[in-house]
Amino acid sequence: MKKKNKVSKFDFTENHLPSTRYEVFSDCLKINKTLLVRLGFRLMLFCLPLIISSMLMDVSVSTLQEQYLNGEVELAAIYSTINSFNLINIILWGLVGVGCAGCFKVVRRLIWQEPIFINNDFFDGIKLNCKPFALIFMCVGFAIFVSTSTYTNTSGEWLVQNLSIFTSLIFLLPILIIMMGLYNVYNITFKEAIYNSLIIYIKNLFQNLLMTLIIALVFGLVIISGALKYLLFFILPLFIVPILMVGIHLYLCYLFDIHINQKSYPDYVDKGIHRRK
Repeated sequence: MKKKNKVSKFDFTENHLPSTRYEVFSDCLKINKTLLVRLGFRLMLFCLPLIISSMLMDVSVSTLQEQYLNGEVELAAIYSTINSFNLINIILWGLVGVGCAGCFKVVRRLIWQEPIFINNDFFDGIKLNCKPFALIFMCVGFAIFVSTSTYTNTSGEWLVQNLSIFTSLIFLLPILIIMMGLYNVYNITFKEAIYNSLIIYIKNLFQNLLMTLIIALVFGLVIISGALKYLLFFILPLFIVPILMVGIHLYLCYLFDIHINQKSYPDYVDKGIHRRK
């Protein structure tokens, strides 16, 4: 006996389409969970070299710490190892940026409610923006290298040791994130990306710092979680980062609507959102 097909109890109308960015975000999580996991898997492949390098650094530092306690090596050997790994990781951060270029392209089409062919769109995003995204993420890697080298090679006050970390979080990170959004939405030059990022950062300083705080809290789990951080190394790119990208891109589109789209790209205003009249 054939089973009867289930029929929806209500007709789907335009009123059921997302009318706010929050509803777009909610719909992405409810309807496209599988797509986001598939996207996370692709991102994971680009993160693996950095993850492996970070794990090797932890093992090397742990071994050197035991040797230091036994008087076999000096403290400088530990600092030198950390700095060496972080210097190598600058290139590996660039590889993560290449993967994020593909992810951002898919996320943009997702929140704009455009048809998605995940492999084609992912590699198209890499083809279009691999260079600027790699450069942006290498800047992140360089900031980490400077922060750790400053910390390990300075014997001054706590504020002096952590000045580079504060500078990276408060100034560099939000500007780089805005630049990624600009490259993903518009066809712009590097000079235009820098200029517009600075303007948007300054004019929406509080919101941008709040965004930075949320991102820092998410990735800060790796620092405070101890042994569990190795599990988080895989959970973050697979499940958390794709969701975070959706939220970040929706926020950036809100900023772009205010500062760019209303004057220069009116067709982009509220794209993917069906405002109720």
